[in-house]
Amino acid sequence: MKKNNKAYSSFLQSFSWSYFITCRTPYKITQKTPYTWCEKLQKHPAIDRLFFVVERDKGDMSSKHVHILIESSADITYQDIKKLLHVSVGDYQKVGDCEYLCDYVSKFVGNQDIDYDFIF
Repeated sequence: MKKNNKAYSSFLQSFSWSYFITCRTPYKITQKTPYTWCEKLQKHPAIDRLFFVVERDKGDMSSKHVHILIESSADITYQDIKKLLHVSVGDYQKVGDCEYLCDYVSKFVGNQDIDYDFIF
């Protein structure tokens, strides 16, 4: 892992992430798409903060997906996420190994054409 990516991963590990999700849509993911999804997620009263990163698919570099880390003050179900987003949620898991997930989501941070942001 590159030095900057490791530093970003360490920064992310300083938060108490609760859930990790991966979102996909058959439509083009624009720069605005993850912000729209995060706005919808913030409507859930238990969600405190979010981090997202947009990545290209390995099999089709013209297609993208979005990883989101969620910090919440209470349990959030898969159904809650689906109701808020209305998109395909492939991964939905409680964060167990925070270091691994933070390394995973920050692996492309700083690369050209990779969008990411931290949302309070």
